[in-house]
Amino acid sequence: MGGLLPTYVEANSGTMSGVYTMNGMVDSIYEYFGKMFFLSSFKEERYRLLFTQSLESILSYLLHPSFTRHPTEFAKHLKRGMEDPSTVHEEVFDRLPTNFILGGWSGSIFTPRFEHLVCFFPGLMMLAARHWDKLQTHNTHNT
Repeated sequence: MGGLLPTYVEANSGTMSGVYTMNGMVDSIYEYFGKMFFLSSFKEERYRLLFTQSLESILSYLLHPSFTRHPTEFAKHLKRGMEDPSTVHEEVFDRLPTNFILGGWSGSIFTPRFEHLVCFFPGLMMLAARHWDKLQTHNTHNT
């Protein structure tokens, strides 16, 4: 799951388990990766890397299109996709509105779920957009 962390990390062994999500028990880590980079005046390369890797993984794995407004249209695309999986992605995203939902992964099961603890995410995305140039470049003034 790339830059995502599960809800449990055993301190002594480093064993990881649980759900991959942005909800409770793991929400703050994603928030603080970004905040630490911003608060370091963009100098802490490790936080830039942690933040950009986690953002990429959140967008890739935890943010999914919501098809609640057009379930019939989605069902048609899903059926077509089961016949030819290469056709789903473009057609679904080109024809359906861009409503998205956050969720989490437990094993191979994705569950849409947006808890109140994830309320930081839109603001964090705004900060990331505002400082996108600093997130994309390697900082040579590491501390």
